[in-house]
Amino acid sequence: RDRLKQRREPSQPALPRCHISPMDTGPDFGWDCPTCTLINPLGCSACSVCGFCLDDTGGGGGAGGGGGGFDGAGAAAAAGTLRLGAAGGIAENQLRAAVQQVWSRPSIEVLLKLIGNVVDHPEEPKFRGPLKKSNGQLRTAIVEIAGASEVLRLAGFAESSEAFAMAGPPDVGHLGRLQGLLREQDRAVATRSLPRVKRRLPQFDEDLLREIQAQAKYNEEMRGTGASQASTAAPSSAAPSPELAPAPQPMDICGGGPSGTLRLRLRLPLGGRMELEVDAGTSAAELRTLLHERTGVPPRQQRVRIGYPPRIFEATADEVLSFCGFHDGEVVYLENTRDLFLGNLESGHYTMAELLDKLPAEEEASSDSDSVGVLFRQALQAFSMDPEERGFWEVVRVRLRLLPQCSPAERGQIRSGLRVLQTLFDSHDPRERLALALDCLPSSADTGNADMDDDDEDEAGGFFGSGLFRRRPRPSARRVRQGGPVELEVDRSCILGSVAPQVLSMSRAQLLRPVRVSYTGERGQDAGGLTRDFFSSFATAIGDCEPLLWEPTGRGSLQPVPASVAAAAPRGRHPCGLKMPDMYRACGRVFGLAVLHGCKLGRRLSRPFVRLLIGDELEDVESLQNELRHEAAEGAPDFRASPELLRRPLEELGLGGGALSFAWQVRGRPELPEVPLLEGGSRIPVNDENKAAWLRLLLRQELVEAARPAAEAFRAGLIDVFGGSGDTCPLLCLLGADDLLELWGKGGVCRQDVARWRAVARVSRVVERQAEWLWQVLEEDYNDELRGKVLQFSTGSSSMGREGLQAFVVEPADGSDERLPTAMTCGNMLQLPRYSCRAVLSERLRQAAEDCCSFQMA
Repeated sequence: RDRLKQRREPSQPALPRCHISPMDTGPDFGWDCPTCTLINPLGCSACSVCGFCLDDTGGGGGAGGGGGGFDGAGAAAAAGTLRLGAAGGIAENQLRAAVQQVWSRPSIEVLLKLIGNVVDHPEEPKFRGPLKKSNGQLRTAIVEIAGASEVLRLAGFAESSEAFAMAGPPDVGHLGRLQGLLREQDRAVATRSLPRVKRRLPQFDEDLLREIQAQAKYNEEMRGTGASQASTAAPSSAAPSPELAPAPQPMDICGGGPSGTLRLRLRLPLGGRMELEVDAGTSAAELRTLLHERTGVPPRQQRVRIGYPPRIFEATADEVLSFCGFHDGEVVYLENTRDLFLGNLESGHYTMAELLDKLPAEEEASSDSDSVGVLFRQALQAFSMDPEERGFWEVVRVRLRLLPQCSPAERGQIRSGLRVLQTLFDSHDPRERLALALDCLPSSADTGNADMDDDDEDEAGGFFGSGLFRRRPRPSARRVRQGGPVELEVDRSCILGSVAPQVLSMSRAQLLRPVRVSYTGERGQDAGGLTRDFFSSFATAIGDCEPLLWEPTGRGSLQPVPASVAAAAPRGRHPCGLKMPDMYRACGRVFGLAVLHGCKLGRRLSRPFVRLLIGDELEDVESLQNELRHEAAEGAPDFRASPELLRRPLEELGLGGGALSFAWQVRGRPELPEVPLLEGGSRIPVNDENKAAWLRLLLRQELVEAARPAAEAFRAGLIDVFGGSGDTCPLLCLLGADDLLELWGKGGVCRQDVARWRAVARVSRVVERQAEWLWQVLEEDYNDELRGKVLQFSTGSSSMGREGLQAFVVEPADGSDERLPTAMTCGNMLQLPRYSCRAVLSERLRQAAEDCCSFQMA
């Protein structure tokens, strides 16, 4: 307000952008936001409407530049005056002013933790850094919070572009003072009561209003005729008074010049934020390219808004930002027009014709195969939608439920439509597409089973609601209805042989019910933990114990053995008596049940096999080599995947002279006959002229044709669970290969997920020290696989899952160093004896996770 009321004389310096008047000390006063004119409370450092931050003004402070409030501290911190010096410490009031910049309790907690680690362990160099900014918790709690980085620097941590690090020995006394101030600030934030926010209309005096109008006209002419012409073409009637004359460059009021830099505060489509620094001479096209590089939103899908209230930024590609209304510290709102359109599509409020009218202009004009306009029209055609129909997803669901009754031509049309939806929503969470597949699961009318009554259907709804991926919210539905879940008895010595006959005998209605697992010879009761343990162990067991069905790739993924190997089994049957195709079908059913239960399996499927499942067959040599290279063991490359095989002569590679022929031999099975790639292929030598054709046929045979019978049977098992017909399964059409690999996944917990694990943990005070050692052991001593085994030992699942762990409990157990930990998987509870040191805990926990594989009643 003072800035707007005061005329700036030539001899008087301009006031800061945000000024707090010394008279504004009552409960109804505060600081005026220079962007939206909102009066904000003195205790708040950011505008609650437009997001303007006092920290970004480059100035501040009360009247006279002295104190009064936190602006003086912000100015001092921005000027770099609050630093640890060699000659002494920092004044108490300076530390307090810097700490009062932080109003985020999670940030204060992280600062207390980081500083407390140094105070408690001053001799330990690991607590002095480097603290990498790429760490998720550090980034969200320190780097992205105004004032938090400055407090960390005041503690003695030097900041670089990548990390914080404390170079010398810490000053424990200084850090103790800083801890006390942070605790005071934490209590103040927890109990703060801010005054009521009022809005005051801006007041302009006539001279300042003429100055602003003249500046706006000057900028407009500069955009239209160029800087050199605008300075001479400005009409004299619009010129301001001499004492208020604008500077030669149009950025005087805006806060910079074409030769300087602009700091832009970017607001992202999904609610995130980041800061950008661009040259004032950057063009609009360069800005959109930069936004694409930093956010991934293509230029044609970008809608940029600036100013207050935000207005759409429209400029030609060559226009310069400094002449288009961009100010230093500008808040820039980025919207994704593709996501906005898909939001309208999912709302169900518009007809198909209205949605066509709402297509973004850039997408409407684009003829690219992946543009929204092209994909949406293909979807309308594939699902035969009328222009006046509403509810896009309801129409899709109806078509999918009728899929078993469709003709082959109609199934192909629906399959192509589902592929279009997969591409259209590729940037969205795959769980949205998975929810559509679950919504279309067959009902009792589809299965023809009289034993699935209305209660059973409600039970299925409650079952899906309790899993990791929810079909629809049913808070009142119980998981188990009359008749109960399906019992599944598992023999650990032969998991697949004991499970396959039971799974294949289930009706479709039973497949849609939850299962209750019991292990032969074990007395554990399944309250969810045994079920998770079964699915987590299944893929590992079939990879290790079923050499007639599955084998590991070089990188450890699971792939079916070649059809000739499976056919060579005695009488073509598994030792349990079932035919080999039936065993693959049983595996497909188990993998489908794992999706319904929200569980991951203990080993990934190979990517070439999953691509074959979804109908994305490998054709060209480059794709085949990429997949072969992807599944090769680290440090043991396959020469057939090397690009040099096609570039260099065979003689240079030592493969000339008829060493290769057009025949394929199963690796490690010399007793099996060769498979000719062409008629009489074993007699056709490979040379430089035909080696490309030979390589394509050879890799096609190994990665595609040899696995095709297993893929067809496995797909049939998935269709038994998710519905569909022939080669059209909603799950396989809506999700891509990478989505399915992540969905079925593999056991293991990466180091970054330990923080998520710890965040949901509730620890008994009796074992607080042992719990602290537990997190250190998990993060620093164990690898991903062993962390997954600890998680499986504690919860029954070897993976965190897409939605992460929801709860975890650490409780005490009887005994001390000689006892192993125990667990209750149904309650996600780990029970730790009171170990004497970290090394003992690490050894006992490793032993329990690796060797304890049975369930007993506690």
